[in-house]
Formats: sequence, C-alpha cells, structure tokens
Amino acid sequence: MIILQSKGVMLLIVLVSFLMFYMGIIQVLSKPMILSFADEKTTGILQTVVACGMMVSSIIIGNGLIKKNYVNVMIMSFIVSGITMAGFGATTSIPIIIIFGFLFFASLPFANACIDVLIRKSIDNDKQGRAWGLISLISQLGFVAAYVLGGVLADYVFNPALVEGGVLADTVGKMIGTGETRGIGLVIILAGMGLVVTALFVSKSKGIRDMETQIGIGSRYQSEQLSHE
Repeated sequence: MIILQSKGVMLLIVLVSFLMFYMGIIQVLSKPMILSFADEKTTGILQTVVACGMMVSSIIIGNGLIKKNYVNVMIMSFIVSGITMAGFGATTSIPIIIIFGFLFFASLPFANACIDVLIRKSIDNDKQGRAWGLISLISQLGFVAAYVLGGVLADYVFNPALVEGGVLADTVGKMIGTGETRGIGLVIILAGMGLVVTALFVSKSKGIRDMETQIGIGSRYQSEQLSHE
C-alpha cells in the first residue's frame, strides 16, 4: 500500500484522524453547550465569529507565511488548538468563548497546511490520487468516531457527573461549574488536552521529523539541477 511505504506518512495520517476526532467533538458538542446559557441568535452569531478564525489564518498562510520548519509549526498549532479548545469548554462567558473559539479555529489551518506539505512532498506525483483517496477515507474515521462517541460521553457519563450531587460536582465542578450541560464542557476540555498530548507525541516522532529532512534534501537537489541547466 502506498501510504505504508513511509512510516512518517502513516503517522501523519493517524495524526489527521486524531485532529478530525477533536474537531468533531467541538463541532458536535459546542452548540448544545452554548444553547444551555445563551439564546439561538447569540449562539449563531458566536459560531459565525469563531469560524472566521479559520478564514483569517488561511488568508495569512496563503500569502506564503510558512516556508520551512513545518513540523515545529504543526506542533505549535496543535498546542495552541488544544489550549484554546480546553479554554472554550471551561467557561460559560460568551466573550471568553468567542476569544478561545476564534483562536482555536485560527490555529487549525497551520496544522493542516504543514501536514499537507509533508505528505505531498513524501509521495510520488503519479501516486498522489490513489494516496489521497485512502488518506481522506482514513482521516474521516476520526469525524465518525467523534459523532458516535461525543454525545454518548456527554449525555451518559460526564453530564450526570457534573450535576448537583454528581460524582465530579465537588471537584471538577468547583472549577468549571455544575449543571445539566457542564459535562459537555468537560468533554471539550479533555479533547483539548488530547490535542496537547498529540503535539508532544509528534515532537518526539523521528519518523515525522525525518520527512522534513527529506523534503529539504529534495528541494536542494532540485535547485542544484536547475542551476546546472
């Protein structure tokens, strides 16, 4: 299989699946969480504003901001995404949720762009179509898992634990509040922490870092060939 020929490529595909899972969690659970303390109009405006973060950073990246250090940029993107996602779930303050949500979505395109470059540069041009078909299929499994597990975890595990008298009401509830939907906030916080852990794993992955080294070698080789011509 094409994607198994490089350990780094396979690791990045798994990484994308995790990213899709975390994104799926916040997409599935953010609206019911916000609707528990805000009306539909406020919720709609909030979702529109935070989603603009992705558009803003995409425009910045499109102007050629990222030209090297793809792995380090990707790691920082995951860390920022995780911290802001956790902040998003930890509060019921609309202004703070908007700030954290905007920063969360603004950080995602940096990871996506770096992953895209690393994978594309590691696969031969004549195999790109087949490879990306498989990559898209595998990565979407993360979304499927989030849609299946997110609601179940919130409704049957964490929401009951964070109502008055719940098993987490006197511990975690003291920090993020209690109520029928505060368990949703906790699920989002845990997903954010998962993103940070994922970033730490990536930072230690020799297979992924070797991909960037190979890209550098390939670029220098192409430049030398062009100069000789």
